[in-house]
Formats: sequence, C-alpha cells, structure tokens
Amino acid sequence: MGAAESTSRVFSQEIPFSDAPGYGPIRTAPGNLPLADHTTTLWENFKVGLSVGADNQYLGTRSRNASGKAGPYTWLTYNEAHDRATRIATGFHHLLKVGRQEVVGLFSKNRAEWILTEIACNRMSYVVVPLYDTLGPKAIPFILNHTNMRVLVCSGDLVATVLQAKGDCPSLEFASVHIVLCIDMRLLHLVPPSPPLPSDVSTICYTSGTTGDPKGAILTHRNYTTATLMLADRIDCRGHMVHISYLPLPHVMERCVTSIIARLGASMGFYQGDVVHLMDDMAELKPHLYIPLHISPYAICCGQHGGRFVSVPRLFNRVYDKIVQGVASAGGVKKLMFDYAYATKKQGLADGTNVHALWDALVFSK
Repeated sequence: MGAAESTSRVFSQEIPFSDAPGYGPIRTAPGNLPLADHTTTLWENFKVGLSVGADNQYLGTRSRNASGKAGPYTWLTYNEAHDRATRIATGFHHLLKVGRQEVVGLFSKNRAEWILTEIACNRMSYVVVPLYDTLGPKAIPFILNHTNMRVLVCSGDLVATVLQAKGDCPSLEFASVHIVLCIDMRLLHLVPPSPPLPSDVSTICYTSGTTGDPKGAILTHRNYTTATLMLADRIDCRGHMVHISYLPLPHVMERCVTSIIARLGASMGFYQGDVVHLMDDMAELKPHLYIPLHISPYAICCGQHGGRFVSVPRLFNRVYDKIVQGVASAGGVKKLMFDYAYATKKQGLADGTNVHALWDALVFSK
C-alpha cells in the first residue's frame, strides 16, 4: 500500500490578462531543464541512453511456452535495439523510398516493434503518425487521407482492418503485397542516419475520434524533448527504473515516458496486449513506474523503496476492489490482521512515513 503524493505543489501559473476570445490564458512553469542543443531531437535522446548503457535491458516482451502460456520477460538491449532500428530504417529507405519528413503510420498495440519502428523513423527524420488500435472504419481512412500517408506499419492482427480500409485510402501504397513481404535486411547496405533538426516535425498525434473526426496535433522534436524533460522532472524518473507500457502509445503521455526511459538507459516491458492480464504482467515484471492515459486526473503512489506508480484512478479502483474482495473472502484472523495493519499504516502516512517494518513484511508485501 503506498502513500498518495500531495498535489499541493504548484506546477504552473497563469499569466494575467493573457487570455483572449476563443483562447485560454498562457501558463508558465518554473523549471531548470538540462536541454543542450545536441539533445533536442528524439534521435539524440535515444543516443544518450545508448551511451549510458548500451548493454542495459531496454525492451521486454513476455515469452511463451509451447502451450502458449506467458512466461518470463525476454529483453533486447540498447545495442540490439539500435541494430534492429537501423535495419528497419534501411528497409524504409531502400525498399519503400521514404524521404525526410515523410509520414509513416504506426498501427498496433504497445509492443517492442512499435518502439523499434519509432527509433528508425527518428533516425531518418520521418514523421511518426500513430493510430489507436481501437480506431473504427471511418477514423482510419480519415487519418491516412488527412496525412497523405503512403506507408503504414501494422501488427499482424490488424492487417485485415487495414486492407478493408485501403479502398478509401488512395495514397496508401504499401498495404497489399508489401505488407506480407519478408526480406533479410542484412543483405541490404545499411543506410546512414539522416538526423532530424530540432525544428523538424517529429509526430502528429491524433485524438481517438470518439467525438467526431480525429484531430491532429503537430509536435516538433524540440517540442517533444522539452515535454519529455519537463515530465521527467515532475515524476522523478531514475536510470534503474522499470516501466510497464500498457496505456496506448498513440497518446503523447505514454510516449513521453518511453522517451524518458530511453534517455536514462532504463527498461520498459510491454503488457501482453490485454488488460485482463495486466496484474500478472506486473507481478512478473515488477515495474517501478506505470503511467496514466491522461495527465489529469491522475494519482501517484510512492512505494516504500521510492518507486513511482502513476495511473488513472480507474486502475487504482480495480486494484482496490481486488484487495478488498480478497480480504473479505479471507475473513477471520486474516481480515482482522489486515484491518489493523491498514489502520497502522494509514496513521504512519499521516505522520509522514510510508514504511512499517512489521506490516510491510507480513501484509503489504503479499
């Protein structure tokens, strides 16, 4: 059981008389961001992490046994991710003839290949346009046509969805034969990086389209890296942390966190793709950090070892309900022990501590 972090800290202030008809007030936020000129792009951001820990575990995926049951996480190091992203970039360049600042779509649940493709795009100054995997038949053609997208990278389970939409997307060239074409990238001459400028467009983030046509926000590399460091300052991320990525990568909040992880040379593991198994994934991964779909409302729990657990209240409610139901079903002495331990821990939080040697070991570590 963690402590709720106080929200009394003032993160930003309104500039008086800065609002106008149709526009809200301008807000300022104090901060001291160590953002040098050479780290104002996402490609340089990744290279910082690569230099910090080339052999560190970076991208984790649940392994599966012969029966399909999920097992331990298997990992790609930063070096391995760099190598794979280089080969993906080579394929984009040689086979698909993608040019600087051209749009590349990403349509998939959170997974290692999503991040590898993003790194490849950042390496070559492509514009990443992520699509929510829950988008309907109207929203997909809208985004593809709105961006004049030629190339869309998608996971195997979404190929049929893309092919169904292809007839309404005249600009989409590589959504038939090429989508199932497998080529050994080792046979191609590796393309050198074409690094972006801070002013280059990094991504276009579209809304989910639940209240009308999706709306796209254009972010430059400088926008993105500045937001990343601002967020890192707010949630106190450190290089030893492990993040579980389960909230949609098309949302910029989750992508900012994955950029923080990359910059620190830290680790992120991906959920299996179904939130039903999220608690099992967390038990296996033991993450320090998980992040909300929306910045507000949000909640932060501080573990006894200093880890930050950030999420929307909905997930905490799910965890709370599971704990309460488990305690109620146990009944008897176990329920009495939990109730007393909880009351003691709650009093400790009021006194400014979230550590209790006895109850942490007997109750809250279970």
